[in-house]
Amino acid sequence: MNRYLSLALAVSLPVVAVPESLSPSDALAPSESAPPSLTQSAQRYPAAMLTFGGHPRVTLAGSLQTVPRSPNPWTLAALGTAYTGTMVALHIIQHNAWWKVPGPFQVVEDWNYALQVDKVGHIYGGYLMSYLWGEFLLAAGVEPPTAARWGTLLGLLYQTYVEVNDGFSRDWGFSPTDALTNFVGAYWYLAQHYWRPLQAFQPRWQYIPAQWTGDLPRRHSGTFIDDYNSSTFWLSINLHQLLPEHWRRYYPAWLMLSLGYGARNVDTELPKQRRIIVGLDYDPYVLLPEGPPVWNWLRQSLAVIKLPAPAIEFGPHPPRFALLYPFRLRLGALRL
Repeated sequence: MNRYLSLALAVSLPVVAVPESLSPSDALAPSESAPPSLTQSAQRYPAAMLTFGGHPRVTLAGSLQTVPRSPNPWTLAALGTAYTGTMVALHIIQHNAWWKVPGPFQVVEDWNYALQVDKVGHIYGGYLMSYLWGEFLLAAGVEPPTAARWGTLLGLLYQTYVEVNDGFSRDWGFSPTDALTNFVGAYWYLAQHYWRPLQAFQPRWQYIPAQWTGDLPRRHSGTFIDDYNSSTFWLSINLHQLLPEHWRRYYPAWLMLSLGYGARNVDTELPKQRRIIVGLDYDPYVLLPEGPPVWNWLRQSLAVIKLPAPAIEFGPHPPRFALLYPFRLRLGALRL
């Protein structure tokens, strides 16, 4: 009950005016100047509303809707249709994977399932679904505060819908910790709109089929989503944004640090193993060139995906270095 009360409070957060001492350029990365639309709206929105990952925010339509006006009803109708169609398609996929055999509603706490990798996955899922629906609302002309709140609500509603269906499945059950971690991910997305330093900490997902890296896939995986041997979840940290301004010139803006967590041998004949990884990462917004609106939005949205990069894995074995984690390349007698 507390999490639903918290959600109600979250989606009703007031839009706080930016203090007069905050200049428009504070909404952007230090090396970037503020476009006119951001300057005009700096007194209307918190600075973090106008950025994503610390960079000027873009939408599928190009720029943010910063002048109050009614959203485009046709675009909203199209988005509503797309939302409904997506939910139906996902329901069919998940029904075939997990919900074929119904049963009475049951609560099953599965904290030890998959060595908690699934819990981290639920945080990412809550964040990702909220981000996608928030972005679609922004593209329809909804103002940033409203898009952020409704995006959070729609993302969390979908995740909760999945949990309820799990509860009515004979082979699964409603997991309280799954519901809690869904909320953490969705609220993380919302909080980034009100506290800009949080944008320097970006959830990311990496999916590489386990057999591609010499590991075992799950034997009874319903979909690729729950093949936790193939998924690694990351928290990528933009150190450039966190450094004092006079130090930033010495640190490349595109280079990030990433902390990863995963598992090996889930649902196989071998003992399960944790994977804890420390590695480098990239900021695609800095590395990729600017282009048309859709390209700029994709460049921004790549922030939720983790690409192979140098990393060190810790587990029940000596530390393993990989030049392009999770792949380990062979160079003569060396494995990099």
